[in-house]
Amino acid sequence: MIEFRIHAEDLDIMPEIIGQIDEVAAAVPEEFRKGVDSDSPKGRIYRRGSITGRLTKSGIAAGFRQTSKSRMAVGSRFHRASAEGQFPGKDSGELYRRIRVTGKGTLRQRVVFDAPHAGPVEEIRPFAEKTADLVVQRFI
Repeated sequence: MIEFRIHAEDLDIMPEIIGQIDEVAAAVPEEFRKGVDSDSPKGRIYRRGSITGRLTKSGIAAGFRQTSKSRMAVGSRFHRASAEGQFPGKDSGELYRRIRVTGKGTLRQRVVFDAPHAGPVEEIRPFAEKTADLVVQRFI
């Protein structure tokens, strides 16, 4: 989980956006989703899990691996990772969906990326900081 707060008291260097704190916070999920949708990943491709099917004699004869009593692996899902400087690639969509904005009044807002893997992804591909910078630049 990643959480950052936008407080009017901290923005004495940017007085032009103090009256728009709630708009700035609401723009963070929008800007992040826009970045993910418009930025197609250009990193490496790797296998992710297996696609299973019903176990058959012909499948085993064809060389497919048995994964359980009645299932066999018939393929793999693939995922293309994001390259450095890009927004994270969308695999499960959990990071994309789990963004909350909460606040008290118009002077304090909190933006939370609530996916369990948001912290590790932020360490590798700093998306929250990049999104916040894009939003602040839009409002200045």
